[in-house]
Order: sequence, then C-alpha cells, then structure tokens
Amino acid sequence: MVSVLLSALLLAACLPVQTPDTTATLHKDNIEPWYKSAESFFLNPKNNQSTVEFAEQLQALVAEPDAALSNDLAKQAPQNLPYTFTNDSIALLDSAKALNLLPAKIDLLEKKIHLFWAHQFGFYGDVFLSDRDQQHIDKNSEYKDYLQSLSKLAQMYPAFHKGRTEIYAADNETKLLAFSRIYKNTRVFIAVNLSFETHEIPLPFGFMSSTKVLMWESDNIQLREFVTQSAISIAPYTSAIMIVGG
Repeated sequence: MVSVLLSALLLAACLPVQTPDTTATLHKDNIEPWYKSAESFFLNPKNNQSTVEFAEQLQALVAEPDAALSNDLAKQAPQNLPYTFTNDSIALLDSAKALNLLPAKIDLLEKKIHLFWAHQFGFYGDVFLSDRDQQHIDKNSEYKDYLQSLSKLAQMYPAFHKGRTEIYAADNETKLLAFSRIYKNTRVFIAVNLSFETHEIPLPFGFMSSTKVLMWESDNIQLREFVTQSAISIAPYTSAIMIVGG
C-alpha cells in the first residue's frame, strides 16, 4: 500500500543512473542475460550484488533503438527466440516448505517471487514462466489474479512493450530501484523496495505535484487513480507502478 505524500526531491543518498533519451527496449540477445541477472538479484539468497550494481547492469543491457527488439517484434518472430532459459520460481517455495523454514521466511520468499514477476513486466512488458510455474499458477487464484492484473496494464498501455527505458535511481542504503518506460504521451514509473522499511518512491527530476496518476502495487493489485498531493511512499518488499498520461 502507499500513502499519498509526494516530494520533488530524490533521497540524498540515491544514486541516479543516467541514460540518454535514445534508450529503448532490450535487444533480443540481451533478454536471457537480463532474465538470469534479475532472477539471481531477486531470488538467489547468495547473491551479494548491490542495488546500484544491478541498476548499472540493467543499464548496460538496454539497447539503442536501431538495435532493439521490442516485445511486439519478439512475439512476431518466436522462431528466433526459443525462451528455454526460464526456471521454476514457485518451486523455491516448495523447497522452503520442505525444509520447514519459518513462515515469515516463506512469506518473504513469496513476496520476492512477486517482485521478480513485476520487474519482468515493468522492464520487458511480459513475464517469463516455466511450464511448471504455469501449472502452479493455473491452480492458484491469487497468482493468477496477480499476473492478470499486469496483463491488463499491458493491454491498456503500449509503453510496457514499446516504451524507451531509463533507469534513473538506485540506492544501496534504502534498497530502492526505479526506472521509467516512456512511449508517446505515456510515462510509466516502476519502483521496487527491497528493504524492511517504508520509503518514499524516487521520482525523476521534473515530476510535478498535483499530477493525476494510475497506481498498481504488488500488495494491492487493484488499480487506483488519484492526484498526487505531496510524497508517495512504498511499503517494504513491494513493487509500485505509476502511470501518467494515456
């Protein structure tokens, strides 16, 4: 959940990751490296990569427009993109339960899986699922509703498929990461909080208060529309998507 309190300033400790206006979507050759990197960052407990390091890696994987392959084009050329690299994310929960981990740890792992899915959607416009994960989802209404809420956004806003990508904030102290997808008159801001504290969502320079936004959150998948008043906070281990314009 978020509270409506917006500030024009980024956190002082927040390290901006600059990318040019020409940045776009992933090149087809970078999709697997990006997926593997994100999977490790979100789900591998032995991964020691910092938030800033992950942000820099994401920036390096974003291609220039003339070399980029958008999600739409990828779907038109499946013969060139046999996405066989997906792993069984939900199976990690089964393993955790088999090891009799504390319920709090299992709950946190489930949240991280949700954040991994939200990151995939925000960065690429779709979620890569193994056959086994898909079978789990088909039997779990909560997972199905979560993914369908993202699919609904994709249908409403081409920015998730076609928008240029800019990673504009990463912070090792607060464990916040934020990037934008921009397409025509639509601006999408995606933030993730990988800490146990509530923080202010980092927003790019120039974001104005009294802006009408559509909000999706990983802990509240019902879309909410409101006009910002001051700052917007993001709860622990939550992903938030803010959409401005049509």
